Parts: sequence; C-alpha cells; structure tokens
Amino acid sequence: MKNNLALLTAALLVIGACGGSGSDGTGTAGSGSSAGAGGNAGNGAGGSNGGTTGAAGASGSGGVGGSAAGRGGDNSGAGGSAGAAGGAAGGGSTGRGGGGGTDPGGRGGVGSGAGRGGSGGTAGGGAGSGGASANGGRGGAAGAGGAGRGGSGAGGALTNPRIMPLGDSTTASVCYRAQLWQMLTQSGRTQFQFIGSRNGDPGCGVSGYDRDNEGHGGYIVTDILKAAGTGARPGGADSSDPFVSDARDLATWFDGRPADIVLMHFGTNDVWNNFTPTNILSAYTAILNKLRAVNPNVRVLVAQIIPLQPSGCNDCPTRAQSLNAQIPTWAAANSTAASPITVVDQYTGFNPATGQDTSDGVHPNAAGSVKIAAKWFNALTPLF
Repeated sequence: MKNNLALLTAALLVIGACGGSGSDGTGTAGSGSSAGAGGNAGNGAGGSNGGTTGAAGASGSGGVGGSAAGRGGDNSGAGGSAGAAGGAAGGGSTGRGGGGGTDPGGRGGVGSGAGRGGSGGTAGGGAGSGGASANGGRGGAAGAGGAGRGGSGAGGALTNPRIMPLGDSTTASVCYRAQLWQMLTQSGRTQFQFIGSRNGDPGCGVSGYDRDNEGHGGYIVTDILKAAGTGARPGGADSSDPFVSDARDLATWFDGRPADIVLMHFGTNDVWNNFTPTNILSAYTAILNKLRAVNPNVRVLVAQIIPLQPSGCNDCPTRAQSLNAQIPTWAAANSTAASPITVVDQYTGFNPATGQDTSDGVHPNAAGSVKIAAKWFNALTPLF
C-alpha cells in the first residue's frame, strides 16, 4: 500500500510541473509624489500557484522644497509668510521666515507653521521644521520737525525763537543787545528775532540789528506788585517810556508778545533803593506767571545781576550779592519741564568800577556790554 501511495504522489508532481508557468508581475515605479503600485500577481495558465508578487515601485522622489519666504510687509504690515509646503513623498524643505520689512517702520516677518509632509509614497515626507523667525525691520526714521517755532517736548531745539530782552536800563540803555545779536548771527544763528514793546539803540555802532526789547530805564521791578492805579513813576524813569509802575505794566509788556525765550536782568534799581530780596523775587514770580499765561512753554534765562557800586551806596555790592544768592533757589522752585528756568551768572567776572566795565558804577560800558552779551550767548546757543 505504501508503495502505491508513493507512486501516486510522484505522478501528481509530474503533472503539476507540466502546468502553465505564471509570469512575475512587474511593479510600476512611483513617479512624482505617489508611491509605485505593487505588481499584479501572474495569472497561472492552469497552474496551481500564480507568479510571485511584483516588487513595490520605488518611492516617489522628494517634492520640491518650500519656496522662499515673502518679503517683510511694507510700513507696519506683517512680515512675509513661511515658504510653500513641502513636496509630496519626500518631506518638503523648511520654508524660511519672512524677511524684515523693507520700508522704514516695517515689522520683521514672522515664520509661520511647519511645511506639510509629502502625501503618498512609502516614505512619506516628514513635517518640515518651523520657519525661522525673521529679523525685525528697521525702526522708522525720526519724523522731521514741523516748521515753525518750538521743539518737540521740553528741551528740544527751537526754530526761529522769539527772544525778549527784559529788564531796566541795563537792558534798555546799554549795548549788550547789539553785541548779542552780532554774536548770534556770526555763529550762523540767523533765524531768530528780538521782541518787545520798545525799540531803541543807544549808539552801539552795530548796523542792522534787531532793536526790539522790553527794557525800561529806571524801572523798580517790585512796582508791578502794586494794584492798578497805585503806582508812581520813579524820578529817574525814561520819559519816553509810558509805563505806569503798577500791575498794569505786565499786560502792556507781554500781551500779544508771546516770547519763546526771555533774558531777564531785573532788580538793579530795587537793590539800589534797598528793597528786600523777598519782594524782588515776588516780583519775578508775578512776571513769570504772566509770561506763562501768554506762552506756557516760555523758557526764562534769569540773571544773577551784575555788581553795582554807585556813588553814595556803600551797601549796594552786598545787597546785590544777597539777591543773587537767593535766585537759584527761586529758579529751582519755579522751574517746570514745560517752562524751564535757567540761572545765568552775570555777576562773576564783572568789574563795576567806573572805567572798568561800567561808565558810572552801574551802567555797563562797551567792555561790560560784551561780557553780558557773551554770557547770554553761551546760555542761548544750546536752545536753537
């Protein structure tokens, strides 16, 4: 029986070997983004087994990387988006972050999300890494200053400032104004003007200078603390000057004349007449309040007054020193960011002796006028 079974098996194997031979299927290679499809199995021509499965097609080549980033947004626009998504199959290359804005003030581009992985393919593309952050755009250039007067904010440089020389005969009757105008123009500062209700030249020999000023010969500054109608003009007052020696003078001098800078040298006659520093500084405050009412941003350069030694006033030098010692404290207490007060030391280096820097122990001569002008010049030049 065993022998019969062996013979039967061998016969069947010979019969199978004579059956149709199935051809192997051929896999089509994947192109582009899709993976190759597997080959179809061979059809046996009566055979018991088909051909072997075709090999899988090669995976598609990696897609093209993301395109370059968009440029940064103009002005305040957003930065460019990240590069295009990665190609199919192979992972797309990482998109770059947008570049900084090209216009002043443009914000830098912000890298967007990662590139998408390629679809299909046996080795689908991995996710692209996030776009790199773009550099920030350049800060916008500073805006040009507007035409006209005034700087931007306190401490800014002024354009075409209106400068008011203010005081008594030290302002009205001496040549520092002419010398100062000459110093400013020769330094290239020609865009300014002196202002005031008075216009005069005491014979300084400087042609073409702006003679407007607010100097009042003989004026006692504490008179402006008097109520309207109670003032009395001093004996040495300039007869051509219509001041009334009371509070009404403030309106006459300042209304309609908004000064950007005031050069105040006031109080010589008060010192001479032995008025106290407290009263003199109260008058300064009244002047300051009126100036600020007309122009809230006025800048006041207040002088520590020049020394004086008139005949018959032995105490005048120490009285001037007493007033000058208190001026910095007054200035600090009243200075503001919008309307700063700067102390200018006109006292130091000035010799009041007749024939030195004055003609009579009080009024500056040509040499004294140059000294006063130089100190005002040094205080003014940082302002415009």
